[in-house]
Amino acid sequence: MIYERTALMIALALAAGACDIADGDTDTTDTDGSASSDPSAGSESESESSPASGASDTAESASASGADSSSGGEPPDATERCDAACEALVAADCSNGLTMEGCLVTCQALTSADACDESANAYFDCTDTAEILCDGSGAAYAQGCGVQYLIAIGCAVTEDPNPDIVEPCTDHCTIVAESGCGLANTFDDCMVDCQWLGATGTGCDDEWAGYLACTTQAQWGCLLGFPVPEMCGEPYVDYYACINDAASG
Repeated sequence: MIYERTALMIALALAAGACDIADGDTDTTDTDGSASSDPSAGSESESESSPASGASDTAESASASGADSSSGGEPPDATERCDAACEALVAADCSNGLTMEGCLVTCQALTSADACDESANAYFDCTDTAEILCDGSGAAYAQGCGVQYLIAIGCAVTEDPNPDIVEPCTDHCTIVAESGCGLANTFDDCMVDCQWLGATGTGCDDEWAGYLACTTQAQWGCLLGFPVPEMCGEPYVDYYACINDAASG
C-alpha cells in the first residue's frame, strides 16, 4: 500500500521509468515458468516497494519490533503525519522517488481508514527517527521500518480493499513469488503491496490495472535479484505519472 491504501504509502516508488535489462545474459522467465533467453528493454524492477514506504527493507527488518506509539492519551490522527513522512522521503532525492504531491496522495489513501490509525502511527513513529535510503530501484524507504510498513498497509487494504484489483494482483504475485529471483517478495507480501498500489483512494487504480495487464502477459527475468517484467515500462511510468499528477488533477 493503491485502491499501496491503502495505498497511502504507496510508495513503492519508482516514479521513473523502466530499468533496462542489459547485456543479454540476464535470465528471463515466461509467465508459465519456462526459461527464455530473450531479454528486452523497457522493464522495471519488481521490488514492490511503494513510493512512500519502507517495504524495501522488509527482509532486513523482519526481526524488528514495532515502535511504541502509545504515549498515553488519544493517539494522533495518522493523516496529519503524512507531511513529515513525505518531506523526509522526498528529501532523500532518490532517482525514482515520488514528488511531494504524489507522496501525499498515496499517504492519505493509506491513512483513510480510522481503524488503521494505530498501525499507521506505529509506522510513522519508526520513520520519525529512521534513516531514509534509496533502494536498488531508486525508490526511497525508511530503513528498519519494513515490518511496520507492511502491517500498516495490510490493515489499509483489508479495511478498504479494491475488489477490481484482487484477481489481477493474484495473477501478478503468483508470477513474482514463483520467479526464482533471490530478492522476490513472497506471495503474501506482494499481494499487500499490489493491492495498495491499486487502491481507489489514489485515483490511479485504472493505470495500475493497465500495468498488471501487461505484467501477467510478459516474459520475466531477474535483475539485481528482483523479478522484472519485460516491455511493461510504459504502463508503469503512466501509473506513477498519475500518482504524481493526482494532487493537481
